[in-house]
Amino acid sequence: MVKKQFANFLVSGTIGFITDSAILHVLIYAFGMGDITARICSFLVAVHVTWLCNRRLTFAILTAPTWSEYRGYMLSNTAIAALNILLYSIFLQFIPACWYRHLLAVSMATGITMFINFSWMKFMVFRR
Repeated sequence: MVKKQFANFLVSGTIGFITDSAILHVLIYAFGMGDITARICSFLVAVHVTWLCNRRLTFAILTAPTWSEYRGYMLSNTAIAALNILLYSIFLQFIPACWYRHLLAVSMATGITMFINFSWMKFMVFRR
C-alpha cells in the first residue's frame, strides 16, 4: 500500500512540479518578478494543484473536500514551503546564471523536501 501511495505521490508531485516550474519561469522571465516573490507565488499555486491530486490519486479520498482538510494541507505545507524556498534561495547562490538556473534550484529543493512532505501527508493530513 505504501509503495503504491508513494508512486502516486510522485505522479502528483510531478504534476505539481511542472505547474510550479512553469509558473515560476513565466513570472520571472515574462513579468520580471523577483526570484523569491515568484517562487512563493508559483509554490502557492502548485500546492493547491497537489492537494487536488494527492487527495484523489495518492490517498484515494472520494468524499467531498472540506475546508478543514484544505486548511490543514495548506498549513502543513507552509513549513515544508519555508524549507523548500530556503533551499531554493541557497541553491540559486551557487548556480551560475543560465536559462535553467531556476529550474535546477527548484528541482534540487523539491527533491530534498519530497520525502518529508510524503510522510507528513500520509500520517498527519490524509490519515483516514
